Amino acid sequence: MDWRDLTTREMQAYGALCLHRFCKAKGIRHRSIDRLIDHLLSMLVLYPLAEWEREGARLELNGRGWDPLPASLHDQLPEEIRHDFGRFVENIVDIGFSDMYGGATTKPLKYLMKTLAFLDDHGVERPDVAEVFQDRTPRGEISPELGEPYSTERFEHVKSVFR
Repeated sequence: MDWRDLTTREMQAYGALCLHRFCKAKGIRHRSIDRLIDHLLSMLVLYPLAEWEREGARLELNGRGWDPLPASLHDQLPEEIRHDFGRFVENIVDIGFSDMYGGATTKPLKYLMKTLAFLDDHGVERPDVAEVFQDRTPRGEISPELGEPYSTERFEHVKSVFR
């Protein structure tokens, strides 16, 4: 299995894992990152997604582009990645946000590819898709691109990869 086979929900969770992996590799720790990762993962189980979108906008680190990084996070980042880190977070958030209110496009995949390029550029290994998304179910009939919400058991498995 590869990342091009993922639903938008799964791509969003995979993007969260990319953020987690990058921060762990670079020794970056901040409560706003932890909250954003938790939020991004919740897309796997929430429906409808309008509330998910509203909750994300209220986060201290929300990746919406118009809000600056929290000052305490900004000051902690090595200067050479500050600007790029903000774009990295925006690309990850846009994976799930880009098709939320319209028809299915290739935008989620485009943002995922930018996320993966960032990892590659900074020498961080990509997460293993097969390890994270075991026992996948069919995409669903109502919204095959978005994918069906995950069961609690499957969601717990995905979250376990972050430990």
